[in-house]
Amino acid sequence: MNPPADETATGTSTPTSSSTPRRPGKRTAEEMALDLINNRPKVKRIVKLVSVFYEGKMLELDLNETTVPRGLIQWLRHLCSLIDEVTEGGFPKEWKVDDDPKNVLGPYTHDELVELVDMYNLVAKPFAGAWAGSYNTGNLGDWGNPHCTSEIAGSIVQLAIEMGIPKVEDLNNCYRAWSSEVYGETNLNQMASILDEVGVTNKDVFIDLGCGIGQLVFFTAAYAQCKKSYGIELNPFPYQLGANVQSIFTKLMKNFGKRFGKNEILEGDLMNVVFRAKISEATVIFINNLLFDAEFMWRLKTEILQYLDEGVKIITTKPLGDPKKINVTDRRIGDLSAISETVYLKSLQGGVSWTDKPCRFYLTTINRMKLMNYFKQKRVMETEMSSKKKKPTKRNRSNDSATSSLDESTLSIPPTSDEPIQKRHAGRPKLPKAIPDVLDADTPSKSRGRPKQISESSKSSSRRRSSDDEDYKPPSSSIRRKPARRSSVLQPKQEPLDYTEMPLLVKEEILDDVKNEDVSDVMERMLEQVVKMV
Repeated sequence: MNPPADETATGTSTPTSSSTPRRPGKRTAEEMALDLINNRPKVKRIVKLVSVFYEGKMLELDLNETTVPRGLIQWLRHLCSLIDEVTEGGFPKEWKVDDDPKNVLGPYTHDELVELVDMYNLVAKPFAGAWAGSYNTGNLGDWGNPHCTSEIAGSIVQLAIEMGIPKVEDLNNCYRAWSSEVYGETNLNQMASILDEVGVTNKDVFIDLGCGIGQLVFFTAAYAQCKKSYGIELNPFPYQLGANVQSIFTKLMKNFGKRFGKNEILEGDLMNVVFRAKISEATVIFINNLLFDAEFMWRLKTEILQYLDEGVKIITTKPLGDPKKINVTDRRIGDLSAISETVYLKSLQGGVSWTDKPCRFYLTTINRMKLMNYFKQKRVMETEMSSKKKKPTKRNRSNDSATSSLDESTLSIPPTSDEPIQKRHAGRPKLPKAIPDVLDADTPSKSRGRPKQISESSKSSSRRRSSDDEDYKPPSSSIRRKPARRSSVLQPKQEPLDYTEMPLLVKEEILDDVKNEDVSDVMERMLEQVVKMV
């Protein structure tokens, strides 16, 4: 079924009751971007301006574009101030002034602008032919050099913005206040200081996550001449404005004969997987994350930043790690700071658009060796701790050294058989429990390290008696008792012998033998005699 006639004529449908109510006069960012596209002129009125710079291209502008007339006047005034001969050749020395910011067309009509362009080309062509093949820095100064200084790059970017954006203040109306989408600019002087401090070169790939109209992208392409400069913007209205600025920026850079890197602005959510290849290619990333909420920052770290290549530099307005806490700990082992290092960057007065005070900027560099060194150090510490637990004490070390020094190769008499060596006194008769004090007088015991100290009274009472003293009886206090040895000869347990009934002959033999023989041998001989007597 065909639509009604009124809908076909207007191209729009009548709003239904389910439509979302909207305040009158308040437009969304999508509507503003759509109006910007639809209001472009269908008929173009092109003007061409000659370049007096070496390798410069002719500049083509459409006067029917809303913002071009005012920007064209600024371009002509800049050339006249740069080349005095242009004014002397008949170009007007005075310019019309229009301070009304709402008048986007400027003080000149289109016909007057065409007349000014023709007059400029007439004067500039001889200079362009005379200066061909030379940068002519003597007359043009730094403008003749193909490499942009920070001031020249900033002037070209600012001129492109004025030619490409009708009302810059409209940018503040398309963002939600105090949100992650809020718009804020980093001034070009601050950006130049950051690029110099970070050391961005023509071998780097720069990307601005949340680029707005892309002024930092264009400035980096002009000043640092990066191999590639990208920008990703979610809001469609700033993206459309940035596309206009990019077109004019490219024309101006070619007209001034300047060298610049490849630049591009992309529309969409930076968390979208379609942009992962662009982000992973970057070596320098700029993120104005001052108002990013915690949830979005967590997604940004875990989904994008932690997968960046080694050595990638990230410039932020909110630190990704604490610059003062550089060591890795068990508590921060899962954070991005464990694989990166964060330092402060130089901040300039009025470096941002939202405050006149210096705003902090931070540089975070991906360094996974930091985490690897932490694990290596931890492994070394664990090894040292385990070795300390197994380390022998001083007493054990002495025993081990004595045991190790006693080797079979160092023995004077090696064993003659594989059988175990029997104990020295194995199989000998059992000793009595009571031993006379005569054995303890001056003879040290093998079972003890030091000889027993005997008092003077004990020495006098245990003094040796002659063989004819029949009343001799050793006192019970002087008798030292030793544990009985096991013997296979005497199986039944015997009562201790009474030495008082021992013949004098046995005592005399014992006394004589003690002087020349070992105590243990004398005791064994004595025991044998006692057994015979019993």
